[in-house]
Amino acid sequence: MMPRKTVPGIHALARLALLAGTIGLAACASVGAPERSESPDERDGLIEGPDGVRSWRSTSDLRRARVCVAGSDVGFGARVGLDAAERLELQAAMDIALQESLAAAGLQLGDPPCGPGDLRVRSTIVSAERASPAANAVTALVLLAPLSRGGLTVEFEAEDAATGRRVAALAIRARAGVADIAGAFSELGHARRQAHVASERFARLLAGG
Repeated sequence: MMPRKTVPGIHALARLALLAGTIGLAACASVGAPERSESPDERDGLIEGPDGVRSWRSTSDLRRARVCVAGSDVGFGARVGLDAAERLELQAAMDIALQESLAAAGLQLGDPPCGPGDLRVRSTIVSAERASPAANAVTALVLLAPLSRGGLTVEFEAEDAATGRRVAALAIRARAGVADIAGAFSELGHARRQAHVASERFARLLAGG
């Protein structure tokens, strides 16, 4: 006859199942749309995709245009809770991420100031979600996985530098997964790394992909 599981044994199995479920839910990086927008017309002009990311692109051929990106065109929403040093940190991360992503998408980059015929890219960081380095140090030791995840919510816009006419826009919320260990032990490490995820998505949109 098979021995019956004791109540403590059942409770231990339940705790293990709950733990496995928690890690499973936290493991996956995710993208979606911001809950709030900093752009007055953003909700009216953008179309929501299957994963929740909202975007719009002109039907014009944009690949031939030169794209102009300046660090000063990375702004912050009114509700972003970052100090001056943290803003500079994220501003620099977003500027680098955009430059690299746009170049990787095959778009021609131009140095600011933007000239006639250029596409000017602006981005607004709507929110930056912090990870907890202390919590991640504990869960990395006990559970072998840092479970506190950070992320970034950002809105992008590309416009004709001469006319100000919008040609593409995207609103995205990107959160890190457990696999993103490199950014888990600083408060804004995940947010900096998610700047690349968001920028790559916008670069593909602008390139027509």
